[in-house]
Amino acid sequence: DGLGTFTGSDDQYLLFDSPTPRAGSGSSLSWQIMAHGESFDSRRWIVYDGDQNASTGTNLSTGVEIATGVVYDFTIVVDPVARTYDTLISVDGLLAYDSTVLNPDGLGWRTDATEIGGYLCFASRGDEVYDTRAFSLDGVMITQSAYEPIPGDANGDGVVNEADAKVLASNWGLASGTSWAKGDFDGDGKIDARDAAILAANWGATASGTPGESVASVPEPGVFSLLVIGGLGAVAMSRRGRRQQENAC
Repeated sequence: DGLGTFTGSDDQYLLFDSPTPRAGSGSSLSWQIMAHGESFDSRRWIVYDGDQNASTGTNLSTGVEIATGVVYDFTIVVDPVARTYDTLISVDGLLAYDSTVLNPDGLGWRTDATEIGGYLCFASRGDEVYDTRAFSLDGVMITQSAYEPIPGDANGDGVVNEADAKVLASNWGLASGTSWAKGDFDGDGKIDARDAAILAANWGATASGTPGESVASVPEPGVFSLLVIGGLGAVAMSRRGRRQQENAC
């Protein structure tokens, strides 16, 4: 089947977003898709549902098997305010997986991910010396929507209320590692009275309208959509300089 050596837990294909170039996964990734030779749901694509602010997360099976000679389309829609993402996978042009069916609120980012990373990474690993992995990319497309969050809406649920006040209070005084999702609404790198004033001025605001006088919107990254089209080649195929691990970041 062309995947005869894709049998170990360290036999992997990965694609993920990262704040820095890296060869493998980590707690700072906003989203992650991967496949193992032998592990949870072997030889199927897996998406990671992070717990955002805790140390636990969940691997979710897509049910989509990996195979050679197949073209996979991955569509990842990322919401940097809610710190969530959605994933769609098509196989040879036919939709095979839609994460929103079972996870309508989105898949969570990983624990230490506070913003969309600057690096789109592709990687493969071999479990044993002289194992070879191969894949090709036909195209990558990244777009940004016109979505603008409501000032004060820390959790991205479309309304400014007690839940957002709790987020701001729990991060009060934070002066590093801040983000909109933690209550830094003015983007100055700290969470203080200015952010509290923004929340108070927009109290009760909803995505459909703002009761009373509205405060000017604070610019913040919108929703990003990523389309990756590529396929797996036969494992025996050679890429430049066969190595146990190959990465593109």
